[in-house]
Amino acid sequence: MKKILTLVVALVWSFSFSSIVTKGQAQSQLTAEFDKVISSEFKGQEPGGVVLITQKRKIIYQKAFGLANVELEVPMKEEMVFNIASITKQFTAVAILQLMEQGKLSLQDDITKYLPGYPAKGQKITVENLLTHTAGIPGSAPEAMSKLQARRDLVSLQEIITTFKDRPLDFAPGTKWSYSNNGYMLLGAIIEKLSGSSYSAYLEKNIFKPAGMTQTHFGDDYLIIKNRVASYVYSRAESRFLNARNDKIELAYSAGGIQSTAEDLFRWNEALNSHKLIKKESLEKAQTEYKLPNGNGTHYGYGWFIGDIQGSPIVEHGGNMGGFMSHAIYLPKEDIFVVVLYNFRTPSHLPEFLAGDLAALSINKPFNIREIAVDESLLKTYVGVYEEDGVERLITVENGKLYYQRVGANKMSMKPYARDKFFFENTAILGEFKRDAKNNIIALELANKRGISRSVLKRTDKAIPVTP
Repeated sequence: MKKILTLVVALVWSFSFSSIVTKGQAQSQLTAEFDKVISSEFKGQEPGGVVLITQKRKIIYQKAFGLANVELEVPMKEEMVFNIASITKQFTAVAILQLMEQGKLSLQDDITKYLPGYPAKGQKITVENLLTHTAGIPGSAPEAMSKLQARRDLVSLQEIITTFKDRPLDFAPGTKWSYSNNGYMLLGAIIEKLSGSSYSAYLEKNIFKPAGMTQTHFGDDYLIIKNRVASYVYSRAESRFLNARNDKIELAYSAGGIQSTAEDLFRWNEALNSHKLIKKESLEKAQTEYKLPNGNGTHYGYGWFIGDIQGSPIVEHGGNMGGFMSHAIYLPKEDIFVVVLYNFRTPSHLPEFLAGDLAALSINKPFNIREIAVDESLLKTYVGVYEEDGVERLITVENGKLYYQRVGANKMSMKPYARDKFFFENTAILGEFKRDAKNNIIALELANKRGISRSVLKRTDKAIPVTP
C-alpha cells in the first residue's frame, strides 16, 4: 500500500440492521447477521469463497458460498484450497524470526552477509529493511519476468532475483516505505541460505507441521491438489466472469506462493498466539508498527499491516494473485480472527472490506455508512485545488454531486454520509473536510475504514483549471 488513493478500491458496504447485536444476544442471531451481509452481495451460481470467524479460539461462524468450479457447477466447500498470495509474507517473516531466535541472524545485519553476491549499490540494506518494506528494492524488469512466465518448467528463486537485482534501488534503504514483493524474495533466499533447505521444505518442517496445517503447502501448478478450487476474473468489458490464468505460482515464491484453507489459517493464527512458532516478544515486535527515522509511521510491522476497526486495534494482511483474493484480520483485544478467501478477482468485491465489515459486526460496532441528502450550496464550499507532496487533486461539483479527481486521472464520485464527511463511490475510501477556527475548509483527510494509510491534502489558493 502506498498513499490512500493508490490502494485497490473496493465496494463500500452499507448495513441496515433491525437491531444492534448486544453481548447477551444468541449466537444464532449473530450468525443470521453474518449470513445477511454475505448473501446480499453474492449470487449462488457465480464464483464465491469461504468465510471463517473465530472468537476466543473457537469457530463461531464458517460458511462456503458460490461455486468452486463454475463450468462443472461444483459448489464451494469449507475445506477448499485457495492461493493466499501475499498472506505468505507472514510465514516468511516468522521464518526469519525463528532464525533470529536461533542466533543465526540479526535483524540489523546487512543482507550481503548472507547474500554476498547481491549488488547493494554501496548501501547497507538490513534484514529489517526487507521485513518492513523500507529497503527500496526495485520491481522486476518486465521483459525478464515475461520470459520466466513463458517457460513451462519450474522457475527457481535465484532466477526470480536476477530479474531485479541489477536495477537501481528506488530510494536509500530505511528512508521511505514502499510495498515490495521482491524484498520478500530476498528474505526467502536468506531462509534457504541459513537453513540449508528449500523455502518450501523449511516451511513444511518448521511452520506447517508444528501448527497442524495439514492442507497448506507451497504452491505448484503442476501438482494435483485435492480440493483446490478453480479461479476466475471478472471482465468489465464483457460483463461476465472468465477463467483466470494462475500459471507459475512459484513466481510469487516467498512473497506469495502459499496455498491454504480457511481452517488452516485459523490454526496458523492459533499457533502464533500460543507461541508455538516464535516467542511472545518476537510476535509483538512483528505486529508493532515500524517507524521511519523521521518518526513517520508505516502502518506495517513484519508481515502484518497495523490499523484499527472502529477503534479496536487490528493486525491484518491480504493477497491478490491470478484469480484469487484473500484477507485475514486479527483483533487481539477481543481475540477475534476473520478469514475471507475468494476464487475470483473483481475490483468491486475485495475480501479485505468484507473481512473488516464482519469483524466490526463481531465486536458490536458495525459500519453504517449510507448516503444522505446535502444542499448543493454546502457542496460548493468544498470546491478547490488540494495538494499533497506536489500532486494536485481537484474537488468539483457537477449536477449537484461532488467529485474528486487526481490530475490526469478519472473522476471519483464522493457521497455524503455526514456533514463534511464523504465516502468514495465503489470504494472503501472515506474523506473528511477539515475546517479552521473561522469555519473555513483548509484540508481534505483521506483514509480507509480501517484507519490505514491516512493522507492529508491541503487546500490551496489555486483556481480550478478550465477544461476546453
